Amino acid sequence: MKVNYGTGMRKRPFGALERSNIRYWLIACLLLMVFATATALLYVTTRDNLRSADAFILHNGSAVIVSLAGMVILFCLYMFQRQIDLAQLRGRLFREKVQVETLKGKLSELSALFEVGTAINLRLRLDGIMRIIVRRLPNCLGADRASIMILNPSTGILECKAAWGHESERAQNQKVKIGEGISGWVAAEGRPLLLHGRQLGRFKAFAKIDQKITSAMSVPIKLKRLTVGVLNVTRVESDDCFKRQHLRLLCRFAENVAGVIRKANIYEKLDARKILLEETNQDLMSLNQMKEVFLATLSHELRSPLTCIVSFAELLHEKEKTLPEKERRKFVSMMHEQACKLMELTEQLMDLSKLEKGVLELELTEIDINEVIHSAYVALEPTARSKNIELRMDLDLALRPILADGTKLRQVVLNLVGNAIKFTDEAGRVVVSTRASGNWIELSVEDTGIGLSNEEISRIFGLFAQVSQSSQNRPKGLGLGLYLVKGFVDLHGGRVTVESVKGEGTTFKVYLPTKLEKDSEPHVSEEKLPVSLAA
Repeated sequence: MKVNYGTGMRKRPFGALERSNIRYWLIACLLLMVFATATALLYVTTRDNLRSADAFILHNGSAVIVSLAGMVILFCLYMFQRQIDLAQLRGRLFREKVQVETLKGKLSELSALFEVGTAINLRLRLDGIMRIIVRRLPNCLGADRASIMILNPSTGILECKAAWGHESERAQNQKVKIGEGISGWVAAEGRPLLLHGRQLGRFKAFAKIDQKITSAMSVPIKLKRLTVGVLNVTRVESDDCFKRQHLRLLCRFAENVAGVIRKANIYEKLDARKILLEETNQDLMSLNQMKEVFLATLSHELRSPLTCIVSFAELLHEKEKTLPEKERRKFVSMMHEQACKLMELTEQLMDLSKLEKGVLELELTEIDINEVIHSAYVALEPTARSKNIELRMDLDLALRPILADGTKLRQVVLNLVGNAIKFTDEAGRVVVSTRASGNWIELSVEDTGIGLSNEEISRIFGLFAQVSQSSQNRPKGLGLGLYLVKGFVDLHGGRVTVESVKGEGTTFKVYLPTKLEKDSEPHVSEEKLPVSLAA
């Protein structure tokens, strides 16, 4: 139930009482003059006719009695009017006292509401709390509209966050610059403001919003002496204006609002930190899981060649004299092959360590990229042939030599082509091609394998990243290959892109600058932008 102290109680100000008293005094004086004149005329007209002393005394006595009666009547009228004025004054003071006590009670109620809200850890968002505040303010102060504006520190503009009451929809999205209008002035000066009547005309920007406002109060909301917002209340078409006691109560109320905002900000920051910690913890758990998979896979990758080398070494030792020369050479060749795998794995781990520390350096020389690709082709062609996969090269023989680290680029090609063979089924196809693209050389590895999903593309270049296996017979890697590919290409000032369709195949493209100009961009003409870029 809304209690509006601005209607139904038309009060008479002190100026009106004084003017009324003057009016009654003039009437009393006029009546006294009339009685005095009548007495004088009565005396003059009857003096000659009344010869005897008794008649003269009788006539003068009646005149005196009439005069005294008139004066008594005037005095009674005057006292009656004074009693009326005093009764009105007592009634007004009583109503104002009741109003002040009501306002204090409402403020205490709202303060208790804030204490309860903060006691339950502010389960509501700050916007929700501010909406509750502006809904309660009009009831508390007998206002027609209330709003809260919060300062945006990045733009220096007050933005209305909550409004309630008469035509509040106009103020919902209102924005005011510091120093403009009532709210802007209060925010700039940091002082409360009480306006009514013609005083509102000084703030033209405010007056244009609603010409019907007859009284307004605006107080700053401060946190540690810094204004963070403004609290506004207004009365519309009301004869009753806000007074100083209303302003003092609103200032106290603004302190409570500031406390709520401060605590809400604290809890929002705590919630944000909680979410960040949960995400970080989830990432750490995921990384730890990947580390465990990596260590298990690494153990297997190390154990397999070591077991093979130890087995063949023991066989050669035990049958040194009886083993045929042909078998002996075969065993030695297999031991050498497994040792090379161990060496390659060790080099990958060393490169990973240097790359993570940021100390990996390139040994730059002029190389022919086609020769690097051909060397990798020779190494991987037997593996492709064993799976009945067509491994084809489509090289641009007109490419000029580039300044690069040949060993690292060979490892890039081996990882890309090796992955393409690994994730391509039998009778599939893998094509390695090169071409010029402006100031860049484009190296492409295209396969007809299992393809990648968008989710897999988004994390494929991460450390320890693994692609979901469509077949349990497909071997797992360490999750280092593509991570090293991206790292090596980045060191060359290049870029790696990937395009893929699940179930149809994948295309990796490596762009290498011809002059190691890191600031330039590769020119990809008449092509769709890649699904995922690793820059």
